[in-house]
Amino acid sequence: MLETTLHQRYTYDEVTGNLYYRVRFPETSGQSQGWCDWFNEANVGKPVGSLNGDGYISFDMFINGKRKTLSVHRVVWLLFYGVWPTNTIDHLNKIRGDNRITNLADKTHKENHQNKSRMLETQEEGVIELGGTWVPYVKNSKGNKKHLGSYPTKHEALLFLADYISKRS
Repeated sequence: MLETTLHQRYTYDEVTGNLYYRVRFPETSGQSQGWCDWFNEANVGKPVGSLNGDGYISFDMFINGKRKTLSVHRVVWLLFYGVWPTNTIDHLNKIRGDNRITNLADKTHKENHQNKSRMLETQEEGVIELGGTWVPYVKNSKGNKKHLGSYPTKHEALLFLADYISKRS
């Protein structure tokens, strides 16, 4: 039932890795036409979720009358493959906000943890906040940071960095 609700409420864009709100209807949402009109005008076509303190994108949803926090990367897996991931979702490029399906892998906790430890020791890219904007960077051979522009949100900077890294490889 949750799976059906997620398919009704959200759509996934493989290019951006974002979930977007779909149009809500009274018949499927259990809400009034007025509420659906308000919701659709305010939200349809906008990305779902926000970056949490750990760098993942998540959102809250009421399930059986209780608020539950869902991780976008797990919902993306469900919408793309039609099943929930059986293990931990690994962000292959180590950018937790990059939910493009090509960046996600269903791995055991041990596999994910080993990969995380290795990447933390050798990480040469990242995103920093400077003066209210987010700046993606890579380190050159001398260890100096090369800034790659500035973005209004951390999520946009992370997506740019992920795209930059994938083109470099």
